[in-house]
Amino acid sequence: MKNHLIISLIANEQQGIVSKLTRLILEAECNVGDSRMTRLGGAFAAIMLVDGDGNQLEKLEHQLKTLAQQEDYLLSTKQNTSSKQEGRNRLYQVKAITIDHPGILQELSAFFQRSNINIINLSSEHYLAAHTATPMFSLQMKIEIPSLHHIPLLKEKFFHLCDEMNLDSTFEAIK
Repeated sequence: MKNHLIISLIANEQQGIVSKLTRLILEAECNVGDSRMTRLGGAFAAIMLVDGDGNQLEKLEHQLKTLAQQEDYLLSTKQNTSSKQEGRNRLYQVKAITIDHPGILQELSAFFQRSNINIINLSSEHYLAAHTATPMFSLQMKIEIPSLHHIPLLKEKFFHLCDEMNLDSTFEAIK
């Protein structure tokens, strides 16, 4: 079993935030596992999974709270103990692109929820099309499909939904 600390941090965009976070993690003798960090508007957002023993994680949590107060960061932490389970689930990557309109994420996430499929990772982006400046939306997600699913039928239903929503999409196994 591994001990983890899940860290969620939001701050006004400024140089050096990643360095400050990783320095505290190193000083607490912990290790960064998974992490996602990005600029959202004028803010910086980070979510990290940090490994360590119970005492190391408590020390880190205390240091992070002190930093958050000093720097006016919005911080949330949660300790978690888990054991990695090897399953017979299959991993797939889904990509989609379309002219931006409300409801895209909701429709796709609801489709996977109704199909009892777990979304493991999701990232999306708004941008303007190169020559027309049309507002566009793209997303990528990694999903975990239970082995009992009939993949060709699932893909057929997914692509039917994408056609209804006018999404260009892919649905591929991750090797």
